[in-house]
Amino acid sequence: MTAQQILDSEEGLALLAQVRTLGTTLRTALRALGYETIMGDAPITPIFMRDTEKTATLVEYLFAQNILVTGL
Repeated sequence: MTAQQILDSEEGLALLAQVRTLGTTLRTALRALGYETIMGDAPITPIFMRDTEKTATLVEYLFAQNILVTGL
């Protein structure tokens, strides 16, 4: 079975919908906390910290929680 077949299956479509819902929930919660994000339905959620020290602290904390992040 190919990745495209999985994504096009009923289960794959349900998983994609769940990922989109989780992404929207995350972006909404981050904005409510005062973080600047880009709204959309992509699974990657950029957070604009605009402060190098705060970015490094957040990256370190999230990494310790097994959340992959990159500080740019």
